[in-house]
Amino acid sequence: MWLLPFARVSLDSNRSSDELLATLQRLTRPPRPAGELRFIRPKETATFVGQVSKEYLEFCRALRHRNSFVPFVIGRIVDTPTGARIEAVMRPHTIVLVFMSALFALLTPFALLGIYQFIKLGAASEIEAVIPIAMWAVLYPMCMIGFIPEARKIRRLLDEIVTLGAPSPA
Repeated sequence: MWLLPFARVSLDSNRSSDELLATLQRLTRPPRPAGELRFIRPKETATFVGQVSKEYLEFCRALRHRNSFVPFVIGRIVDTPTGARIEAVMRPHTIVLVFMSALFALLTPFALLGIYQFIKLGAASEIEAVIPIAMWAVLYPMCMIGFIPEARKIRRLLDEIVTLGAPSPA
């Protein structure tokens, strides 16, 4: 998770897979329809938003505000001899990954050229050489700062679900 906004989750529980599934289904609401106005958001009552079944989990934390880097949990519930296990991956939404990858791919050659100018000339001859480096220096931390705290919150919520059955009110 240190270089990319990505984390694996494997949580063992002594509860059965049916109990875990029932708890997750109770805490998860389906996504809103595409035609609904997004800027009018009622107070959130669910903990997660997405789809939950034993074979497939795909959900994110239900937020009243907008965070493009909120992790999506994608995985499944697996039966084990002692109970059940949630095996999943946390990552940003696919659109965010594609956008950030394309942006970094466009910025990288220009940032490397700017670094080359710093090394060769001792300083940038023009401000255009500094802009891609500054964008790299801002975009990557922004992505990680948006992802890591939310991933920790989801991990904590899933830990509580696996051990206690339902998360405490946040």
